[in-house]
Amino acid sequence: FLLKKCSLLIINADGDKIEALDIINKLYENFEMIGVIYKDDIVIIGSFDDVCEHVNGIRESIMSDLYCKCCISVSNSINDYKDIRKSYFEALESMALGKKFGIKDGIYYYKNTLLEKIVYNLKSDVKDELMCKFKDILSEFDKDMILTIQEFFKCELNISNTAKRLYIHRNTLIYRLNKLKKDTGFDIRNFHEAVIFIVIFYIWKEKK
Repeated sequence: FLLKKCSLLIINADGDKIEALDIINKLYENFEMIGVIYKDDIVIIGSFDDVCEHVNGIRESIMSDLYCKCCISVSNSINDYKDIRKSYFEALESMALGKKFGIKDGIYYYKNTLLEKIVYNLKSDVKDELMCKFKDILSEFDKDMILTIQEFFKCELNISNTAKRLYIHRNTLIYRLNKLKKDTGFDIRNFHEAVIFIVIFYIWKEKK
C-alpha cells in the first residue's frame, strides 16, 4: 500500500506509548497501516480514505482509554514511498509549530501551518518591534476575547458562522470586534487589517 497514496501521522501522547500503539493496532487490525514507536512518538503510515476522520478517531480513543493528553500531526499526502522521510519531517515540523502556537484541538495538519511557519521565521527584531507595541494590549484580553479572535479567523471572517460556533448573539460578537478595533486599531472584519493582525496575534502567542 506504500505504492499508493497514503498519509503519515505523528502521535504524541503523555501516556504509555506501547499501550497507545496497541490501541491503534486494535482499531486498525485489518487495515493497511504500519505503526512504530520512534524516539518519543508513535509514527503511523496508512492508506486512509478520510484522514481527518481517522485522526479524530485515533486521538479520541487514546485520550479516553489512557486518560492522557494526545496531539497528532499530519503530513501532506505521500504519493511515492521515497517521500516518507520528507513527510516525517513535515509532520514533525507541524507538531512543533502546533504546540508552540497553541493551535486548538491538538491536531496539526502540515498544509494548515504555513502561517505559523512564516511567523516563526520572521526576524526577531520585527517580532520585538510589534510586541513592544501590542504585547500589553493583547495580554489584557480575557479568555472570551481570545476565543473570539481564534474562532473568527477559523470561520474565515464570517460573523454569522462565528456567532454560531461561539453560541453567542450576533450583536455580542460585533460588540467584541468593535472593542478589539478600539483597543488595537485593527478592524479584523477588513481582510487587509485581519492579515496584519493575525501575524501580530501569532507572534504574541509564540512569545507567550
